[in-house]
Amino acid sequence: MTKHKLINYLLLISLMSTSLFAENIQLKSPTLNLQIDSKTGGVQSIVNEQDKYQMNWIIKSDSLEYPWQTAKLAWGLGYGVVNGDTVRWNKSVSQTSVNNQSLFRYHTRYFDLVVERTISSNGICTESY
Repeated sequence: MTKHKLINYLLLISLMSTSLFAENIQLKSPTLNLQIDSKTGGVQSIVNEQDKYQMNWIIKSDSLEYPWQTAKLAWGLGYGVVNGDTVRWNKSVSQTSVNNQSLFRYHTRYFDLVVERTISSNGICTESY
């Protein structure tokens, strides 16, 4: 096995293990199921529970389907530019999840950010920053 093939193989194993063993937080109503990565706060899936095909409306952020869609670009993560300096929030410093509500806290060089997501009993999802 060449060095290049070995590196690609190890990278693939690393990506697969990260995807397979990452714990998700689930917010769920009778009509909507939202899965959130517990480490980053990125949304992993949004599924209409009444869809017989259970289609996920979120692109996977594991680089396998689309090479540019990496974990740091998962839905709900982001970046801002402050005084010409780009800052990102893509790994939470803390998280809580209770009663179909999640709170993820992020710290950047210039500001702190709290992302709150809730799903009501009638399936309305709200996200606020």
